Amino acid sequence: LTWDQDPRELYPGIKIGDAVQRLIGGELTVHTSEARPHEGEFPETNIRHLAAYGLLGMKTPPQYGGLGLDTLNVTYAVEQIARVAPATAFVLLLHTLTVNRIAGAGTEEQKQKYLPRISCEALGASAWSESGVGSDKSVLNTKAYRENGVWHLSGQKAFCTGAGHAAVYMVMTDTTEGKGFFLVPADNPGLRIGEPMDSMGLQGTHSGVVGLDRAQGLDSLRNLDLADR
Repeated sequence: LTWDQDPRELYPGIKIGDAVQRLIGGELTVHTSEARPHEGEFPETNIRHLAAYGLLGMKTPPQYGGLGLDTLNVTYAVEQIARVAPATAFVLLLHTLTVNRIAGAGTEEQKQKYLPRISCEALGASAWSESGVGSDKSVLNTKAYRENGVWHLSGQKAFCTGAGHAAVYMVMTDTTEGKGFFLVPADNPGLRIGEPMDSMGLQGTHSGVVGLDRAQGLDSLRNLDLADR
């Protein structure tokens, strides 16, 4: 495959090629520092277009509202979208990874609760890294404990892509029962969203701080392997 060759010529398994080309050919807003004076804005309009084309649920099983496609199609969509809207493509990639983890590790109740929404209309985001330790999973300052069957979560995550724009956040923590993962809806009273960080590029991803101040009543994803970053 050369730089100017259409991937669809070599990979017949790409099923969403025509839709993606229509999307980037006129519907997506070009979102680069060279073409857009407000490169730091979050690409809300582009995300709505992705949702309309079903691209927020590319790998989500159809029974939860997704397209049920494979990694090849996701890779194609992200790569093509990045040509005209890099921040949009990065948000889509991180969103898809979050959706995939819920689809793979969530309980049936959690899948039914979250997947239809974040596969069809809203974003999901992963809050894993922390200031000072990055993505080192062995050092987690975000803590959770369970009391009377209810989880309580406090701490602060950094570099969360789409902070302030997601409907649900997947948060990695240390718990009294080992490492844990929690699904925190955006309307949880204990959720605190910071300002987007001032990065050298891709400022439109709005990567920033996600804080939790004694957030309660959280869905725990205990089947997610720490190695699946």
